[in-house]
Amino acid sequence: MLNAWHLDQVITPPDQATVIGSSECCKYAFLGYGAKAFSVQAHPEFNSTFVKGLIDTRGRGVVPEPLLEKAMATLSVENSNTHLAEKIATFFKSPDKTA
Repeated sequence: MLNAWHLDQVITPPDQATVIGSSECCKYAFLGYGAKAFSVQAHPEFNSTFVKGLIDTRGRGVVPEPLLEKAMATLSVENSNTHLAEKIATFFKSPDKTA
């Protein structure tokens, strides 16, 4: 699980993209482009404390209450931020990034 805070997302992936991961709210949450690039729609830099702050200070009155309640209910679930950070580091450390 990763935290997300917006509904902006890829609606139609490019032909060369491979779907690596998805969620109930985001069909194309993770896209791979061979060994050259990948994209992540979620926010791996947001921990649950940060998202709780967003809910409290920016969510009420803007984000529909049922969505905020669902987000609050998942804040205690362990997220995969560290796992994704490791994947990102491995990706950037791999030698073949030339065009």
